[in-house]
Amino acid sequence: MVRCPVLSGRRWGTAFSGPMPRMFVRAARSSVVAGFHLSGQGPVRGGDSVGHAVSLAKRYGVRPPASRTIVPGPASSRVGSGGRACAPAPASPAPASAAPRRCPRPGPRQPAVQPSLVEPLFKNWNSGHVGIQRCSRRKTLLKRAAGAVVSVTLALAAAVAAVAAAHRPGDERDAPPDSLYAALAELPPAAPEPAAGPDASTGSVTVDCGRNERGHRNTDNVVTSPGLVGGAHHTHDYVGNTTTDARSTAASLAAAPTTCAGGDRSAYFWPVLRRLDREGPDTGAHGGGRHGNTGRILLPSSVRIDYLGNPVSKVVPHPAGLRMITGDPVAATATTDARVRAEWGCSGSPRRGATRYPRCPDGGGPTRTLTFPSCWNGLHPDSEGHRSHIVFPAANGVCPPATFPVPKLRVTLRYELPGGVPYAVDSFPEQHRHPRTDHAMFVDVTTEARRTRIARCLNEGRRC
Repeated sequence: MVRCPVLSGRRWGTAFSGPMPRMFVRAARSSVVAGFHLSGQGPVRGGDSVGHAVSLAKRYGVRPPASRTIVPGPASSRVGSGGRACAPAPASPAPASAAPRRCPRPGPRQPAVQPSLVEPLFKNWNSGHVGIQRCSRRKTLLKRAAGAVVSVTLALAAAVAAVAAAHRPGDERDAPPDSLYAALAELPPAAPEPAAGPDASTGSVTVDCGRNERGHRNTDNVVTSPGLVGGAHHTHDYVGNTTTDARSTAASLAAAPTTCAGGDRSAYFWPVLRRLDREGPDTGAHGGGRHGNTGRILLPSSVRIDYLGNPVSKVVPHPAGLRMITGDPVAATATTDARVRAEWGCSGSPRRGATRYPRCPDGGGPTRTLTFPSCWNGLHPDSEGHRSHIVFPAANGVCPPATFPVPKLRVTLRYELPGGVPYAVDSFPEQHRHPRTDHAMFVDVTTEARRTRIARCLNEGRRC
């Protein structure tokens, strides 16, 4: 490193000091040479800038050619065409025959350079940096063209990758073991419904909310993790309210559109089911492949939502804003089966009460039956843990003491899937997609009049 002395000047405006890299010394020398008049015809008077050029020439040992002399002069020296400084006319009058003195024109290989070109070299020296910018329009255009080519190439590559991903099998490491699958004949039948008593509410109400043709999905759970975006770590399918997510409130849900007929704005949602011989677009996404949930999401072929009565008594309307969960999302690691409500089956035999994935024959894809609790404590629409305010009745249909029977919500999902194709439900990563973890959630957003009509229809034994 070469230490540069402190230089200052009226036209430079700043002082600079400190070690100067050799590459900048060479640049400085070149700039000093630029301060000399390159035409070889007389001295140049460049005011303060030339004075500094002389100082730099002495400091760094740059010698001008013998025929080119630098003569410091006042800043008011005459400037000719092109901004080149010219020496003032001599004091004695010129002969009459002499032509008017003009600035010499530069030759083709000797362009005139102003001494002020020395200044930009040290423009930012106080901040410890030297800014030397050499812009070329051709280079800029080439860079822009190259950037456009790269962008188009990346876009095409992404499109090809997306198409290829749709036809690649999922990661076998994320598939449940074979022990969690069983032939339909090996699955036990579901427990029979209790016989209806004289005071039973035997009616039913079916609500058509579509089958999520809109593709409303996310990794939130507004029931168990309100306000926590992505808190589920797996993907949910939604029908009913079209805006349900972690940030939903009672007001936002009440003002949202719905996919349900009759104006029911309630939210019904459950984990998606995936076929494992295909790969979906969320392979590396949160709640998807990043958390072990690989495969292509299956759209249900049908979604049936039923409200049923109680076999031993009449029902009362469920409360406004009721929130419920059925099933146990952590059943694979739980120490008890008390909360397990998974019911897997096949089309034609939907309620087999199975907690393993059935291997369904061709034409009989898998089914899921999700039944919610129906004995309400009469006080709160929700509770800590989201379970104690509403519980399941006993096997005979009788509700526990201090609870009241309300309409029983049941959601039945059917899927079309060729026989022998592996599939699995989404789950938390540590649950490894165990079929026992199947679950569903519900958020009531209905009017009092609608809730009353549902209860009346069930109590009167009608099908509505």
